[in-house]
Amino acid sequence: MAPVQEQDKQLVVGLAPTAADQLARMCNADEPLWVRQRGAEVMALEEHARMFRCEILLASMNYQGTSM
Repeated sequence: MAPVQEQDKQLVVGLAPTAADQLARMCNADEPLWVRQRGAEVMALEEHARMFRCEILLASMNYQGTSM
């Protein structure tokens, strides 16, 4: 595994608060974010995209990541 670049570390540190906020909101959400399919609760991806429209993308717009 390649070492983590400094700019990648900065991206993760910058995105962590947004990701933690989204996780908390998802855990507290009812329908329509979570729907029952085949006896299990699953995330409705379209609703997730609407609820959190590009928050992580917007938070990372200044990121100039390394190529893989």
